[in-house]
Amino acid sequence: MREKKRIQEEKEKELQKLREKQEKAKDKQSELDALRAKRAFEENERILRQKEKEEILLKKKLYNELIIANEKQKKDREMQLIEQAIAEKNDYERIIKNQIEEKEKERIIEEQKKMKRYKHNEDIRKMIKEKEEREKLKAREIIEEGRRIKQKNDNWYKRMEKIKEEKIQGLKDLNINPKYITELERYKII
Repeated sequence: MREKKRIQEEKEKELQKLREKQEKAKDKQSELDALRAKRAFEENERILRQKEKEEILLKKKLYNELIIANEKQKKDREMQLIEQAIAEKNDYERIIKNQIEEKEKERIIEEQKKMKRYKHNEDIRKMIKEKEEREKLKAREIIEEGRRIKQKNDNWYKRMEKIKEEKIQGLKDLNINPKYITELERYKII
C-alpha cells in the first residue's frame, strides 16, 4: 500500500512536472506567439509607415510633376502668346507697309497724270503762243507788205505826176494850144 502510494505520488509528481513543462511550454509558446505577434505588428507598422512614406513621396513626386507640367504649360502658353503677338505685329507691319507702298504708287501715278496734264496744257499753251506769234508775224508782214506796196504806189504816183508835169511843161514850152494842155492837166492818174 505504501508502495502503491509512493508510485501514485511519483506519478502525480511526474504528472505535475509534465503539467509544469506543458505550462512552461505553453507560456513559452505564448511568449513566442506574443513576440511573433509583436514582430508581425511592428513589421506591419513598418510596412504601413513605408507604404505611407512611399505614398507621400509619390504624392510629392506627382505634385512636383504637376507643378512642373503647369509651369511648362504656362511657359508654352506664354511662348505661344509671344509668337502670336510677333506674328500679329509682323502681319500689321506688312499690311501697313503694303498700304504705304500702295499709297506711294497711287501718289506717283497721280503725279505722273498731273505732270502729263501739265505738259499737255503747256504744249497747248506753247502751240497757242506759237500760233499767236505766227499770226502776229504774219500780220506784221502783211502790214509791212501793205506799207511797201503803198510806198511803191506813192512813189509811182509821184513819178507819174512828175512825168505829167514835165510833159505839160514841155508842151507849154512848145507853145501848144492851151486847150489841149488843160485837158491833159485835168487827167487823173489812177
